[in-house]
Amino acid sequence: MSRYEGGESYFNELDSLVKSNTKLMIEYIKNIVKKEKCYDVILSGEIGEAYGKIYDQMEQLQVNTHGIRIHLIPGGLRNGTDISRLLDHTLNGKQAIFLDDSFYSGKTFHEVYKFAINNGCRIKAVYVFYDGSKENDTFINVHSLYRYYDYHK
Repeated sequence: MSRYEGGESYFNELDSLVKSNTKLMIEYIKNIVKKEKCYDVILSGEIGEAYGKIYDQMEQLQVNTHGIRIHLIPGGLRNGTDISRLLDHTLNGKQAIFLDDSFYSGKTFHEVYKFAINNGCRIKAVYVFYDGSKENDTFINVHSLYRYYDYHK
């Protein structure tokens, strides 16, 4: 990672490292749901697809999924993918965690937030592997394993 100076190439490399580490992904989601006492997790895009594959394999092998229920929505939300008509009735009346690979401007979160509201759900917490936002957003309160601007001012 030291060969990258930040920017998109830095975060693309970090993204690849996360998605290639199944153990990290499983341990992170297990710790999140345990801490929040909330087992419905909304995921989008490539990180959602990666978790979907992991959990499909775990179920096929009858490995404990720790009661975690994942809800996958399409990627590309920050670029305008429309999910306004997407329904997930299993979220109605529940709280959920939004887990994503990264957080920058909050565009993806705001689309997921609208999706949750449209499905009668409340986002309890937002977790990411890495946070690349320059400012901490107190409304969203993102929890991350790594916050870029804590180390690169």
